[in-house]
Amino acid sequence: MTLAFFVSATIFACFLAEECEEKRRNRWYLMGALSASIATLIKGPVGFIIPTLVLAIFNGLRVDRAS
Repeated sequence: MTLAFFVSATIFACFLAEECEEKRRNRWYLMGALSASIATLIKGPVGFIIPTLVLAIFNGLRVDRAS
């Protein structure tokens, strides 16, 4: 359950970072990195591989709204 919490927190923080302005973006990315590092300490590389894959797929499928 702890791993699931921190993996979900990583994904959510990075999603919010993509949706925020520049000033708050760095804080959300820092929170995501902190969550990923704790998840990695709990279960090893799974803690950052799963969020990385989810976010890569999300950004790959995302249609840029600015265009």
